[in-house]
Amino acid sequence: MSDIKRAKELGATLEFSPYIFSPSPIVANIAKAIGDGRMKRMYAFKDSLDASVHTVVGSDWPVVPFVNPWVAIETMVTRQVPGGGEDAVAPEEAITLKQAVDMVTIDAARQLNTASYTGSIEVGKLADLVVIDRNVFEIPITEVHQTRTLRTFINGEEVYTAE
Repeated sequence: MSDIKRAKELGATLEFSPYIFSPSPIVANIAKAIGDGRMKRMYAFKDSLDASVHTVVGSDWPVVPFVNPWVAIETMVTRQVPGGGEDAVAPEEAITLKQAVDMVTIDAARQLNTASYTGSIEVGKLADLVVIDRNVFEIPITEVHQTRTLRTFINGEEVYTAE
C-alpha cells in the first residue's frame, strides 16, 4: 500500500494493462515468479481507487492478441476469463462496471489532459464516440466481452459502420 499512498501524495497516475487480468499461462508464470502474497494485489485497481489515486488502463499492443476494451472492462470487474470461470486473478481487486468504464473513457481523457473536450458525451465536447450493440449496464457482466461496435464517430463524422 505504500506505493499507492506515495502515488496519491505525488499526484501520480497509475496505469495498468488489463489484458492479463484473468487466468492465463502468462498469469500462471507471473504467479510462480512473485508468489501468492503478491498475487493478491496484482493490478490493485480497487486499492488505487479507494485511495483516490488517478487510475487508468493501457493496452500493451502489440504484445496482446487483440485490443478489445470490452474484454478488458469485463475482466477488470470479474478478474476471470471472458465469459466467467472458476478461477480469478486477485479477486480482492475487482472493481465495478462503472469504475471500469470510467477508466477507459473520462479517466483516460483526464490523464491525457483532454477531458475538457473528450472522454464523455456532453454539450461542447468533440463528438468522438462509438455506438454499441447493447447496454453493458443491463446485461450479465460475463457477456460484456461480446459487445460489438456498430458505428464510430470522430468529431461528429462517421468513420466506421459495421457490416
